[in-house]
Amino acid sequence: QAAPVRDLAARQVGSDDAGRVDDALRVLGIVGAPLHLLDRVLAFALDDDLGASEARRLIVAWPDRAVDARLTSEMALALASREWTRLRHASSMALERESPAARVIAQRVLEVAERDPDAVDAAVECARRLREAAAIDRTWALAALARPASPIFAVAARAWRRDEAIRPALEAALASTARGGASAVHAAIALLQADPVLNPRDRRLAAVLETAGASQRAELVHVMCI
Repeated sequence: QAAPVRDLAARQVGSDDAGRVDDALRVLGIVGAPLHLLDRVLAFALDDDLGASEARRLIVAWPDRAVDARLTSEMALALASREWTRLRHASSMALERESPAARVIAQRVLEVAERDPDAVDAAVECARRLREAAAIDRTWALAALARPASPIFAVAARAWRRDEAIRPALEAALASTARGGASAVHAAIALLQADPVLNPRDRRLAAVLETAGASQRAELVHVMCI
């Protein structure tokens, strides 16, 4: 007997009130979204506005498999136009839906991240999902961690930080000066979020902080405090 509630929530998805949209999407996550709302829900899912996370959950559970083609198309277009936030969200949904075509594009995203630091966040999402699908493994991560001069180092450090086998590579990178100390910062953050965690009073972190840029230093201090 959820039809009246579903209809009411569907009407609210078109509201200009972001809070109302967020609530409506949350309700639709429980009772199911009408298929005609796909374009509207997808628009929210590809952004970072209020309601975006609820919209992404709806898209991942969307019953019509035709949405997979839409998501892979969004991935390809976002990659071509270097819209990294849109690419990250499209990749997350498409790969969670286990789209084979999305995995091909995700591999391309990893290749782009080897030389473009702006692609790192999207590449981390792709790497995590590909790892879960066993499409890439620890061998890939260790090869990436052996290249601290490339942005791909940060992708592997973030996506594999809880893997005990990569810990020696991360600890070795604490002394790296590559990319202005950026790789050392990524290694330190990964170790601080690993299991077991690196002691935030570890003396090596002082040296990392000294060589890091201002924004990276702030990010590292934040993680140390946490």
